[in-house]
Amino acid sequence: MSRLDRHVPLTMRDGMRLDTNACLPDESSSDTWPVIVASNPYSKDAWFEPRTTPQLERFTRAGYAVAVVDFRGTGASGGIKSDVFEKIEQDDIIEQLTDQQWCNGRVAVWGLSYLVP
Repeated sequence: MSRLDRHVPLTMRDGMRLDTNACLPDESSSDTWPVIVASNPYSKDAWFEPRTTPQLERFTRAGYAVAVVDFRGTGASGGIKSDVFEKIEQDDIIEQLTDQQWCNGRVAVWGLSYLVP
């Protein structure tokens, strides 16, 4: 697999920290990439198993970084989740990802069955 950075913190505007795993392409291809983000109410760590790893690898081979984010109050993220699709949290996630040193400022959303709209 490409480089996997576990427990990348994304700090929301209210100070809550969301936990993220980032799957990054081979560094020889570039130092920044567009990011595909998947947020879900399940553990982000479950995404790095035989069923989903091939999909993540396809994205990294194509030159995308993939960030799998635990929703607020789920997995390793702090807080309590009241609504799965809070607009402000979606905006904060995207903003925090664009601030990562490995992001080129472009972010797209993807999901298998449960994703940020």
